[in-house]
Amino acid sequence: MRLFVAGDTHANTTFCCDYLYPTAARLKADVIVQVGNLGYREHESAGVEFLNEVADAADRAGITLCWLHGNQ
Repeated sequence: MRLFVAGDTHANTTFCCDYLYPTAARLKADVIVQVGNLGYREHESAGVEFLNEVADAADRAGITLCWLHGNQ
């Protein structure tokens, strides 16, 4: 299993969808481990949109995302 470790994306959809997942896929990672501050804000509409877009990017790349919640 190949892990790709990332941190502090702070709900940056462009970074996650256009860089993080494609880079992890190019490096043949199986899992992205986000070590805090992903931007998980399920109680806000923008947060839900971000989570949906990141989930779609994960599906397209065939990579699982795991994260530590952090303070955001």
